[in-house]
This record gives sequence, C-alpha cells and structure tokens, in this order.
Amino acid sequence: MVLKTNVKIDSGFKNPHQTLGNLRSRGSQASKESQNEKRAQSSNQRSKSNLNGHSLEKRKLPDEIWTVLRCPYCKGELKRTAYGAECLKCHDKYPSSSKGQLDLRLRRIKKCSMVFDVVDKTPSKYTIIENLSPNPQLRNKCPNKGSGCISPELLSYFPKGKNSDSLMLDLGCGSTPNKRDAEKAGFKYVGLDFDSGKSTILGDAHALPFEDETFEFVLSIAVLEHLRYPFIALSEVHRVLKKKATFIGSVAFLEPFHGNSYYHFTHLGIINSLESVNFKIKLISTDQKWNALTAQARMGLFPRMPHALIQLILAPLQIVHSFWWKAAATLYPTEARKIKNSINLAGSFMFIAEKT
Repeated sequence: MVLKTNVKIDSGFKNPHQTLGNLRSRGSQASKESQNEKRAQSSNQRSKSNLNGHSLEKRKLPDEIWTVLRCPYCKGELKRTAYGAECLKCHDKYPSSSKGQLDLRLRRIKKCSMVFDVVDKTPSKYTIIENLSPNPQLRNKCPNKGSGCISPELLSYFPKGKNSDSLMLDLGCGSTPNKRDAEKAGFKYVGLDFDSGKSTILGDAHALPFEDETFEFVLSIAVLEHLRYPFIALSEVHRVLKKKATFIGSVAFLEPFHGNSYYHFTHLGIINSLESVNFKIKLISTDQKWNALTAQARMGLFPRMPHALIQLILAPLQIVHSFWWKAAATLYPTEARKIKNSINLAGSFMFIAEKT
C-alpha cells in the first residue's frame, strides 16, 4: 500500500530552531516564544509591494553563497535588490532582517507532498552504541570539547572539507556555537535559523533556500524534534546534500517538553525517518552523560540550578540504580539482557548518516 501525504507549510509557522545548549540553559522560554511569534507574524504581514528591508551591508553574503541560493517557494534563481532579493521565477520578494540578514523564510503557504510505502515492516536493525568512541580514523587524540554543545566524540566524526570552496550547513544554528569547529574542519560555514540574529540567513527547514546538491556536510543539533513536518525537512536536507556527503545530528528522546517540541524520537523513530528519505545510516548512539535523569533534572525539575548541585541530588538515585542493575543481572539474567538500559534511559540520540 502506498500512502501519499500532503502538508501545507505556513509562512507564519513559528519554529524556534535552537541548539541543544540553548535548550538546556534557556531562561524565560515563554517570553522568548511570544517574542518569536510576534516577529514571525510581523514578518509575514509585509506585503509584496511594501518590503522596506534593511541594508544588506550589515551582513554581506559572499558570492559563493549567493550563487547557491534559491527561492524557498519555487526554487527559482534569486537576483539581488536594494532591499534584499527577488525570485526571477515567481517574483516573491525577500527583504533583509533588522540584523541585516537575508530573510528567506516563506512569504506564503507552500504545499508539499511525500509518498510512503505502508508495509508491515519494522525499521532496519542497527546496533545502538551506548558510549560513542572517538573516530578510529582520527590520527590524533579525541578533540577537546567543541565550541558548541557537541560531545568531543561526535565532533571527531566531522568530515573534512575537500577544498577551499566546500560549504557546510548548520541547520537550526541558533547563536552559531558550532561555527568555529566547522571552519576548523575546512568548511565555509552557512548557518540557517528561523529566528536568530546571528545566523547567516533566515530560513525554514521545511523549504531550504538552496540549490540541489550544494553542501558537503549538514549539521543539525537538537532541531528535528521542533519541526512540525520532520519528514519534509529531512527530504530537504537530502536534496541539498551532495552525493556521499555527511549528515550529523542529534534528536531529543526523554527530555522534557521544551521550545514547542513536536516529536521526541525513539531510536526506531530516527532510523525510520532517515531511511524514509533514503539516507544510509552509519551510526546511532546514546550519550551516557545526557540520560533521562540528567535531562529531566536540568530541563524540567531544576532549571537553572547549578550543574554540580543537580549531580549531588541525583547521585543517591544513580548509585541505587547501578546496584540494582548489577543485582538484576544475577537474579533475573534473561530479563535483564532483554532490556536495553541505555536506550530506555536515553535523553537523546546522536546519528551519523550519508546521502546515497
């Protein structure tokens, strides 16, 4: 059976792309979301005949980025204008933001379709790595903690830019904490976010404003759970990646509801999502330092409490938990082996995939 799904992507859709670090240390989230919504509504109230954008001189885009930009609605080529850009095909106009970024968020509703094969079949089986080891191909030792909220182990799997023109996309870049690590890997950094004053451009993950097969590397940290239509967004990531290019990311699982998170992914969920848009999965891992207890405590139970104090509160429970599992392995060995403890208690999952 084949299922065809149609969705409408509203240009006014509020989609706060944030990095994992932002989400874990957020302040008054309700106030920020309210501001985001007002800004998004204000942006979409601008008529095509009255786009008084700000000067792009504040955030001048390099020519190599301009050449790969496309209209998010029809994928037509863009021409530079005094206020920003205009599509040569559908004539939608894209102004600059108050921060001087090119605002390539949709100006109108876009209809998207996807076809799924509905069969009685579970996703492919993969060994879920409980504790990610550094990339064995890395000659040097595992790098120190990156500038963003990425574990040193995951950072060691960053690909290297093939030449001086290699582009990478940080999808949902937030305050661009991953920029330094991406540039150290030899890439020209492009940060896209729905509402961030520090991103290279403003855009929507459901309608990426880029030419097909543009990027050698796409990074997406703690973003997919915040998207209303993750299958559409993943198909867009697949479209803009070059063949054999790398897609690295993380998704929430047992974290609390936060930042309008729509879908928290199980390991089967992320496997199915990636395979549905023809990604080849190379690795899926949990992060033992970010388990359900830590995630719930830091993001839900005790927000903004010092990390050391949270660890002190959790220590007795973690000790009892450890002793119990050791006892269970002796008392109930068969049942204990069936329960994948790291998966059941994962706060999030990390993944590495490749475009086939």
